[in-house]
Amino acid sequence: MASLTVSVAVLTSCASTDGFSDLDRERQANDSPPETLDFADDDEILLDSSRSVGTYEGAELWLARTSDDGVCLIAYTDEMDWVVGCSDIPPLGVSGSPGSFIVVSDGQDPPENATRISDNVFGL
Repeated sequence: MASLTVSVAVLTSCASTDGFSDLDRERQANDSPPETLDFADDDEILLDSSRSVGTYEGAELWLARTSDDGVCLIAYTDEMDWVVGCSDIPPLGVSGSPGSFIVVSDGQDPPENATRISDNVFGL
């Protein structure tokens, strides 16, 4: 498998877990990540909670909840070039061949150099 799982919780002493507005909207047709992705090692990802949050520099991005009230970011360029990271303490940093991203909960500030992709996801 060509995936890499990276999750980093930073600034946890100041972390706010008010929620993730990207995950609060009604589910749409494009909210499922590709079926070709193998999440066998990530059983805690609740794929029926996933929401597409946009694209950034060629990578498609989805947020999803976990079974323990955490959040995951899936970044996908193609079947061989993708990454997933999960954390129950935001912010969540995810980095791999599709790019580097940070997920913040509602009310948290992203890094100054970050590019907004959605309400909760930023490119680095």
